Amino acid sequence: MWDLSIVWIPKNFTLENFKLVFDSLKFDVAFKNTVIISVVSTILQVIICAVTGYGFARFKFKGSNILFLVVIFTVIVPPQMINLPNYLLFSDFDIFGILGLIFGDSLKVNMLDSYSTMFILAVLGQGLRAGLFILIFRQYFKGIPVELEEAAMIDGCGYFKTFIKIMAPNAGGPILTTFLFSMVWYWNDYYTMSTFFTQIRTLSVNLSNIGLSLQNMMSSDAYNPYKVMTLKQAACIVCMLPIFILFAVLQKRFVRTMVSSGLVG
Repeated sequence: MWDLSIVWIPKNFTLENFKLVFDSLKFDVAFKNTVIISVVSTILQVIICAVTGYGFARFKFKGSNILFLVVIFTVIVPPQMINLPNYLLFSDFDIFGILGLIFGDSLKVNMLDSYSTMFILAVLGQGLRAGLFILIFRQYFKGIPVELEEAAMIDGCGYFKTFIKIMAPNAGGPILTTFLFSMVWYWNDYYTMSTFFTQIRTLSVNLSNIGLSLQNMMSSDAYNPYKVMTLKQAACIVCMLPIFILFAVLQKRFVRTMVSSGLVG
């Protein structure tokens, strides 16, 4: 409280720090990459997890419990155990060995440094925290009365149409919850992005290297560690601001969903 080095109210307000941070983060390019990867991967992941969770909740087949245990196991597996094998697969991508069988070893598809890498992982249920989202959808669909589906079947709906017309519209709460969680995790992810991307830069990757960028932008005479710390804090605000805005827009619905679904308390 009596520390004179702390200035709570600045004497002069300026946006100079944010302008410098925008340049060091290469904000326009990094923001575009982050938005494309986060939004598309989140939408694909929510769709796939919803369908998968519905399947585990309603369809009983041989080995379904074992498969669901595998899904739960992916929640506790460290991402390093999954990303490193995936890195090798994407660096020499082949579809079930078909390309190698037809064209031989001469055709090698390198999918690293491509948006499709994250999209494929999301479609295949290997997106960030996909196992947790499948669990959320499974538990929700198990709580919906079977009579709704039976009535739809009597009216001539198949399984897919029943899911689209009946189950999905009633799952607005879990869809919103998983969308926000997935969006935040993709937006803030550093490890996976830095593993698969070397040319494509996202905000989280640039933020982790901002100290070096600032040192290169500032001359050795003007370099000040306190100034760099201030700029790092401004960079964190810039990176977090879009997520804050998203949460502020969806806050009411999100809180209501969390309370009604029993995920808190």
